[in-house]
Amino acid sequence: MASIEELTKNFDVISFLKYFNISFSYTGSMVTKNYIGIEHCPFCDKHKTHSGIHKERHNFYCWVCGGHTLFNYIKKVLNIENYLVFRYLKQFSSKNIDYKTNPSVSNWNLFNNECTLPKGTHSLENRFKQYIKNRGYPLSIVKKYNLKNTGIEGDFKHRLIFPFYINNQLVTYIGRSISKKSYKDCPIEKSILPPKLTLYNYDKLKSYDNCLIVEGVFDCLRIGDNCVSTSGVSWSDNQIKLLLNKHPKKVYVCYDSEIEAQEKAKKLCGSLSLYTETERIELPKGDIGDLTSEEGYWLRNKLNLKGDQY
Repeated sequence: MASIEELTKNFDVISFLKYFNISFSYTGSMVTKNYIGIEHCPFCDKHKTHSGIHKERHNFYCWVCGGHTLFNYIKKVLNIENYLVFRYLKQFSSKNIDYKTNPSVSNWNLFNNECTLPKGTHSLENRFKQYIKNRGYPLSIVKKYNLKNTGIEGDFKHRLIFPFYINNQLVTYIGRSISKKSYKDCPIEKSILPPKLTLYNYDKLKSYDNCLIVEGVFDCLRIGDNCVSTSGVSWSDNQIKLLLNKHPKKVYVCYDSEIEAQEKAKKLCGSLSLYTETERIELPKGDIGDLTSEEGYWLRNKLNLKGDQY
């Protein structure tokens, strides 16, 4: 068995950072010589502190809180247990890293072989159904997306549960409180693929057709088939790879109207434009989830999305 020192020495830092969508820089005023610059320090929670990972030694250093081993950096930044850190150290070894171009459930061995919904998950209760109706969605989405809710126990108690599927297999989920806007991801160690490495509504994405990328699950539910969510304004290389597996004819991106969201949408369009035709859509205000059913239906037709809305 390889030692931690050997695994650290052979660690492919760039592949790891890209895989988990951790922002980094090769150069710049905040990047120290011989380091890969990382803006946020997960140990002291400060930004722009000249922190980074040494290009050869692979240790993490922050000019505020000091030095940390690669092992502890991975554990802290991903918030995972020790056994998973060892798994990532092995997986991202420069000696055996596998640059997959066609990711699917069967290709991944970083996470569990199966994923189960959180404790106390069951069919939707009336108060959750009422919440969906109050937001202007028909109850037909409950069956279409297999929406569930949890009870009074567990880490995900009192939440609406959105399952993520790839090839009809549950790979992860997110929970949403109905009393406030609060989302919670399935823990990495309980996922096959965590939310940021997959796309919500992926199985309803048809090949060789137009598609729309949105931020959140409720945005996705407003549009329906051929619409996927990146679970926030940040996106990962693996999400792009999954999308390109469907060989989309044209990709539209519509994030929220905030400046940061629009900047992220521009970058996503830029990355996708290397492979397919793309177009960014900007709403006057709010997000797609704020549209009425009629407005969502109009947008579907405008973008020539195949399939059904609800």
